[in-house]
Amino acid sequence: MPPTDKTVCDNLGYVTVYRLSDALSSNSRKTNLHPHYYFKASDYSIYSIITHDDFLICGGENMISGWLWSDIISKVPSFLTCALSSADNINLIIIL
Repeated sequence: MPPTDKTVCDNLGYVTVYRLSDALSSNSRKTNLHPHYYFKASDYSIYSIITHDDFLICGGENMISGWLWSDIISKVPSFLTCALSSADNINLIIIL
């Protein structure tokens, strides 16, 4: 993730990426205040989000999902990981 991008999630299952460098520049326009990109990450609420140099990882109701930052920035996100949970255990499925 570029150091000037910030990511948020919401209770509707969306992940939104803001490009702060555009919004805070001296040449900033009103359009620069809108999200750079957003996508539907889950059909349920997302309760947590963490970023790594190469990955974005989200967790919510019965799921943990991940994406490559390069895919998100190019606006073609596809799942990298998916975790399903049951009452007694968690099964992690990795799709690369």
